[in-house]
Amino acid sequence: MSQSRLALRFNLKDYRIFIGRPVLAHLKNPKYIEFLYEDDRKILAISGCEKKTSNSCAIPQKVYNDSNLKCVIYRKAFTEALKIRLGWDDDAQYKAYGSYSPGVEMVGFDLTKATKFTWNDSSDVE
Repeated sequence: MSQSRLALRFNLKDYRIFIGRPVLAHLKNPKYIEFLYEDDRKILAISGCEKKTSNSCAIPQKVYNDSNLKCVIYRKAFTEALKIRLGWDDDAQYKAYGSYSPGVEMVGFDLTKATKFTWNDSSDVE
């Protein structure tokens, strides 16, 4: 899998985070994921976990069973906090690419390199 395909999309208007299938595949298709944000460097990491925690988000099994479905996470407070910390525009959409860290089994995204986009150029987040 190409590292450039490890992508996230943020829809700030609807408070949704679209997670590309390759991200989930690198995390071994977990039942849950956790978002870890490091504010100083503006790095967002996603890790997989098998048990629900107070910070985890469930990934429905149907996302793995149906290739037509996208993995979408609704997180109002989290997306609002990112928007403020990163100076992102209201109601905008941003795309970020990440890389997999096998030693810690996380996919990390440098959000300082996230780009604003329109829906017409969102095809690489499956």
